[in-house]
Amino acid sequence: MPRDTDVRRPLRLILPILTLAISLQLPLEYPLLVADTITQQETVQSVEIAVFGAGSPLLGVSECESGFIQYRNQSPLESTTGDLGAMQISRIHEKEAKTHGWDISTLSGNLLYAKYLYEKDGLKPWLSSRHCWAKLADSS
Repeated sequence: MPRDTDVRRPLRLILPILTLAISLQLPLEYPLLVADTITQQETVQSVEIAVFGAGSPLLGVSECESGFIQYRNQSPLESTTGDLGAMQISRIHEKEAKTHGWDISTLSGNLLYAKYLYEKDGLKPWLSSRHCWAKLADSS
């Protein structure tokens, strides 16, 4: 997937849905729950660029771990090992994430906890997918 650092395009796609969600007092995650895969991928990638920065290796991690997907069938994306969301955060981190006020099953909580993990442990939590994200880092 090409890396599009222009965050305006995906936001234009989802802004009408986001506005409707706010007016109906739905959770802000709702637009991603109903977004088609391409719109969700572009939106998640744009939010990640805002949270992590355009050159962050965490963008490659997310591309490899989830394909920039947070939700599938209106539920958080979950691997066969129970890892959650765009950054595939292990459920063993749920309790610690909650002490920071983050819910790793939501996009914001997933990304903020991933940033916290990265600042604490570097890319170590995602070494199992290194074969994929290392190639992306080498090609950029």
